[in-house]
Amino acid sequence: MGVIYQVTDLMTGTDVALKRVTMDGNQLLFASRSNSSDYRMDLAREFRMLSSLRHPNIISVLDYGFDDEKKPYYTMDLLQEPATVVDYARDLPTSAKIAVMVQILQALAYLHRRGIIHRDLKPENVLVQDGTVRVLDFGLAMPVKQKTSTADSSGSLSGTLGYMAPEVLMGNEHTQASDLYAVGVIGYEIFFGKHPFSLENAAQLVQDVIYSDIDFPEDVIQPDLLEVLQNLLAKQPDERYKTAPEVITALAAVLGAPDIAETAMIRDSYIQAADFVGRQTEMAQLEGALAQLTNPNNPVRGSVWLIAGESGVGKSRLLDEIRTRALVDGALTVRGQAIDGGVTYQLWRNVVRRLILAKKMADFDLGVLKEIATDVETLVGRTIPDVPELGERARVQRLIDAVTTLFRTQTRPVVLLLEDLHWGDDGLEILQQLASQAAAMRLLIVGTYRNEEMPELPSMVPQAEVVTLKRLTDAEILALSVSILGDQIGRQTNV
Repeated sequence: MGVIYQVTDLMTGTDVALKRVTMDGNQLLFASRSNSSDYRMDLAREFRMLSSLRHPNIISVLDYGFDDEKKPYYTMDLLQEPATVVDYARDLPTSAKIAVMVQILQALAYLHRRGIIHRDLKPENVLVQDGTVRVLDFGLAMPVKQKTSTADSSGSLSGTLGYMAPEVLMGNEHTQASDLYAVGVIGYEIFFGKHPFSLENAAQLVQDVIYSDIDFPEDVIQPDLLEVLQNLLAKQPDERYKTAPEVITALAAVLGAPDIAETAMIRDSYIQAADFVGRQTEMAQLEGALAQLTNPNNPVRGSVWLIAGESGVGKSRLLDEIRTRALVDGALTVRGQAIDGGVTYQLWRNVVRRLILAKKMADFDLGVLKEIATDVETLVGRTIPDVPELGERARVQRLIDAVTTLFRTQTRPVVLLLEDLHWGDDGLEILQQLASQAAAMRLLIVGTYRNEEMPELPSMVPQAEVVTLKRLTDAEILALSVSILGDQIGRQTNV
């Protein structure tokens, strides 16, 4: 479906993996595909959701976007020379092999709770580095293959034959049970050192998976572990374990343990990726402002918005959603955040650094901006001379003018997202000058702040439209709880 590169992220200085999707967008299938004519919006939502997932046994999707050819891409953690899970576990003792299986299942439990079916679980998508299992390529776009006798009713077949469950090969959809079947195949390879069936002939493999019994050598592993694998590899999905946690419990029993405790990192991971709930009205307002910005036929383009609300009310999540929409619409999207006790101009540091990378600039202008982007020479790869010293007020104004010029000279519409303005006193003068000129620029500014801590901010930025986020309703809180904790636990929590 695309090409993977090892690249350096100039903003962080770290090496990451970048996957560029080169396939025609209309030929892509992915978990959140809708009937929308704009596949890019669906795909961006998918990437945004995936980038929100944080679990110790899942590869992290770090960022995403669309390049100059409007091809989607996303970046991920780069694993240096990892081993496939089968290669890694082959010579381990039984207890260590079970521990590896548990890590896979903990990743699946997390994905399934988020409503994500992996659909292509295989050793190449379960890698191990430094003893930690990392599952990758989950819920992501998959190519629509030619219709075959084993394709489903849509004519598509997603996955790898040797790890597809019988019901999937017979045309049914991928489910949690089919993911667990794939875990069973991987487990068989880990414990018996071979695949359950011959992989030499694809047609025969399909027949074997659907109809042939699997040979389970009884003298290789203990009976209770053998029973777990037999359950996972049952031909009928309703004869398998229902959920990944059930399998973890069964493996714990094999080890003689009452259960296998989740780590604090795993528990925290469930809270960090919740559905976008409520805020439809506010989102519609910001989408209207974005459409105004990106419409080349509209003479009025720029605008300024302040999103007010108490801590934890959902301001940052609203910025996440508008960022997704902006990326799809082709806007250059930059984000800054003030920090309580942060360095001078903390609010603008990453904003200026990102815009410098987007545009060639003269050395003098870069020298002025060095006060904010202190690593400017690393970013541009050359020495930047210092600029003449000025008095305090003249120096500050020169810096403000340089930042404003940096925005004004961008060739693409710019969406500027600023978080926690109540902590950004030293950067408010830059915001005020940008806001005063935004209407005549291709610039949308959306800033968030705690109105109880800085109620005077709207009067300092009179050009801004102010949107105050209220607390979620009981129904919205219920929906949010279910998205984090699952249906049964989420509803119990809200009783």
